[in-house]
Amino acid sequence: MLGKRLRELRESVGLSHAEMVRRLQNDGWEIDPATYTRMELGQRTLTDFEVFECLRVLGKKWGDLAAEMSVENPRDSCENPTR
Repeated sequence: MLGKRLRELRESVGLSHAEMVRRLQNDGWEIDPATYTRMELGQRTLTDFEVFECLRVLGKKWGDLAAEMSVENPRDSCENPTR
């Protein structure tokens, strides 16, 4: 869900996937396009540092991750625990 939200934020500021990767690389992060794709698809766990760097490049804040976030699966929501 976090990767999907990062993609939504990236698209909301008008950055292509390639431009996002280029900006991250220019800031010193050795990330390849395939790794970034896996991040956005939720196929790779993100560290706090990685999330922070993506948000910084996008000009966003931590709170922007939660803003307008839709819960497609109740199991993903802290408000609806299943255990």
